[in-house]
Amino acid sequence: MNQIGGLGLEDWLHTTFDSWWTMHGVRAIMSHVFYYAEGHGLWEEGKRSPASKAKLGKKHHKYERRILSFDETARVLARLEEPNLWVIETCIATGARISEVLGL
Repeated sequence: MNQIGGLGLEDWLHTTFDSWWTMHGVRAIMSHVFYYAEGHGLWEEGKRSPASKAKLGKKHHKYERRILSFDETARVLARLEEPNLWVIETCIATGARISEVLGL
């Protein structure tokens, strides 16, 4: 554990994972590992873990995020079956969140 450095961990995260969210999750898991190791005397108390030093950079999405056009929305709705179609149409028509519509 003492051989892992912040820069090394950061490089490993960026070369191994494409998704920012995956890097974020793995870094959090590694932070917990170092926290656990500190509690068991395997890591110096008060010493920052390499995971806390690793920078992920600006959050990015793997695919372009965009709003569907009217034609694209119509094609998606045409492929849906009941009752899923009713739920999605209610969300679109009212602007309600999915959790609100499912709560009805």
